[in-house]
Amino acid sequence: MVAQAMFSSSRRHGVSGIPFNDFIAGLLGEFEDMIWRHVQLKMKNKDIDFSHLLKGYSGAVQSIANLTIPFLAPANASWPKLIKAQNANGCRFGHLVRPPNSERCDIYIKDVDDPDNVLFLVECKCYSKAVDMSVLNDIVNGIMKAWNWEVLVVFCPKLAYVGWNQSRVGCVKINRNGEVQNIFQPKKMRDRNHLVIVIETSYN
Repeated sequence: MVAQAMFSSSRRHGVSGIPFNDFIAGLLGEFEDMIWRHVQLKMKNKDIDFSHLLKGYSGAVQSIANLTIPFLAPANASWPKLIKAQNANGCRFGHLVRPPNSERCDIYIKDVDDPDNVLFLVECKCYSKAVDMSVLNDIVNGIMKAWNWEVLVVFCPKLAYVGWNQSRVGCVKINRNGEVQNIFQPKKMRDRNHLVIVIETSYN
């Protein structure tokens, strides 16, 4: 479901790709039961852009706000060479990957300009009950061992607030209505090199 939502959201602005802010707003809307809607991010009842969540973090983390998400092929599908060649003419045809379990992450988007790099990592937890912080901490520990990363997006129905213990990893939560809550931000600037973004997919 998440891979399909990412695939659909990437195509809202056509083959030139979509700015990350618009991609996230569209992505949240993909989880509506019936009709898609644009979801505006809000913090303390004020409209914000995604870049607001990244303030105070390293340049590598903040750079995600300036990304253009490519026009994605379906998960694990490849564009024909003739289509990929159009990237030289202003298009942004890209690839969405569902890697094997050994890579310790569920989904990622390849960097169009550097195929050996990924734009950000995605983990999905489709539990019937809320995901607690111990599960989230285990996810982060696994990603730390397997990847050189800056931003991890975790999708789950609901997040339960118990025991965040990653002193060098920030965490924010976005609910289905686009309301943002800051879970944790490292106190020292030098420790703000990683950010986990939790996106809740359920209203209940």
